[in-house]
Amino acid sequence: MKEVLAPDEVAQVYRHLSRAMPGRTPGAKGPKGQPDAFRSCVSCMLSAQSRDRNTAAATRALFALARTPQAMLALDDETIARAIKPCGLYNMKARNIRAFCTALLAEHGGAVPDTREGLMALPGIGRKCADIVLSFTFGRDVIAVDTHVHRVCNRIGLAQA
Repeated sequence: MKEVLAPDEVAQVYRHLSRAMPGRTPGAKGPKGQPDAFRSCVSCMLSAQSRDRNTAAATRALFALARTPQAMLALDDETIARAIKPCGLYNMKARNIRAFCTALLAEHGGAVPDTREGLMALPGIGRKCADIVLSFTFGRDVIAVDTHVHRVCNRIGLAQA
């Protein structure tokens, strides 16, 4: 395993990254273009192990049926699963969406929490999804780390984990 970079080397990597990626894109919307935190969370859950075009098809179909936690809970699992079938793992994702909506209403009055801890306490939301929602929906300075980001950071010496 590669040694962790010295502080001056880390600073150099960040300078290179900041030149290549100068910051947020003005007007960027949440995950998959969703306009609010609830739909961003659901879209993020649907995107797990799914291609972007399949996730887009599933989110369009699902949000054509329901756009709020209350409306989502009015649908049965089979209806949700049928709508989100393009994204794969649809039975599990349908159960997670139902559990997410139930917890969101019971514990937060339907308002999506704006902290990593609050988001991760909800069913179906892991750290990566929480960070994506925090960044895109709430404008927080966080980076969602997936397997690829983790491997690259280890490979170039930014981290050792």
